[in-house]
Amino acid sequence: MNDEQNGVSLEDAKIAQSEKLFNRGDYEGALELCSEVIALNPDNAAAYNGRALNHSMLGQYEQALENFDRVLELEPNFFNVYVNRGLIYDTIGKHERAIQDFSAAIKLNPDDVRPYFFRGRAFRALEQYRQAFDDFDMAVELEPDFAPAYLQRSIIFGTSGQHQQALMDLKTVIELDPNNAEAYFRRGTTYGNLEEYELALADFDKVIELDPNNAEAYLWRGMTYDYLEEHELALADFDKAIELDPNNAKAYLWRGMTYDDLEECELAIADFDKAIELDPKYTNAYFNRGFDYFILNRYERALQDFSAALKLDPNDGMSYFQRGMVYGALGQYERAIKDFSAAIKIDPQVSESYRYRGIAYSILEQDKRAIKDFDAFIRHNPRYADAYFQRGVCWQRLGDEARAQADFAKAKQLGSK
Repeated sequence: MNDEQNGVSLEDAKIAQSEKLFNRGDYEGALELCSEVIALNPDNAAAYNGRALNHSMLGQYEQALENFDRVLELEPNFFNVYVNRGLIYDTIGKHERAIQDFSAAIKLNPDDVRPYFFRGRAFRALEQYRQAFDDFDMAVELEPDFAPAYLQRSIIFGTSGQHQQALMDLKTVIELDPNNAEAYFRRGTTYGNLEEYELALADFDKVIELDPNNAEAYLWRGMTYDYLEEHELALADFDKAIELDPNNAKAYLWRGMTYDDLEECELAIADFDKAIELDPKYTNAYFNRGFDYFILNRYERALQDFSAALKLDPNDGMSYFQRGMVYGALGQYERAIKDFSAAIKIDPQVSESYRYRGIAYSILEQDKRAIKDFDAFIRHNPRYADAYFQRGVCWQRLGDEARAQADFAKAKQLGSK
């Protein structure tokens, strides 16, 4: 069956040739040779393994899994098959199955860094960060110069808000691999989270130097410029991000917000329209477009957008607040009060909700309730003159002239006209 030729079986010769084709990227040719071997010998594990690898490279994952399964039927302790099958499961989103395979590989060879690293990534995808962290720790212990493990561990640190630890790991990655664009990118985003914007810019510059077509780097550099109020530079970067990735809803959102900073509401609305077209569940896009419609006195459109935002995120206190502002502008004070109350319930520390609910109560001459809200607002903003004046009006309507005059005097002292 082996048909020996010069001491090398026909099967082995075909396997060797298929490996050469694989290394050259001729996966179809390599696949054909592996299938020929299987036709000669249906129990040749190497041929099934080769066929699985070629199917995998061609994106034919189900066929790859079938062939890896067959290898393990023939050779149950084939370490690399567990690793490679796990990678396929991870790629297609079956992270639990991937973890099972990586764990089996670790049992077979506990000193190999790869299954720990890959299992850590699968745990991270499942948001099981403690287990992921332990695996990346083990990978670093086994191979102290393994840059990808430090990079992945930095992501776990960042997810848990441990930004300084993330920076230490990213520094190590860059020392080990000075041209690692992802490391500079993640360090830039970490500096951004720490409001170290100049350091963030330097890292995003480096990413773009290493990878000029990295749309995310332009997006994040644009966001950083926007935080620094360098709006024209921000717009240029958002334009480039959109040129490189026309379906990036976040780039349109941020360009729209930058147009808002420049008081270009119509341009901003056009970008929010595009962001919503690309991502119909983009809460922030509805909120920002609603705010622009409010500024432009297009109240019905504003109501639609804030309501859409709340349908997507019922715990969005700012959308309740802004919708309350719209109802107030329309003279629908009871509805405004209901929305301000919802905003206060979600975040009692937002003092503006108390102020505007107080104004609505005052317009409805529910003065005792209005006074309580002005009290709450003044506790947070003791130098806000108009709040004293508005509270004074309520006291005056209630017949308490002494308190009314005291509030009017305080308002005048603070600069109220």
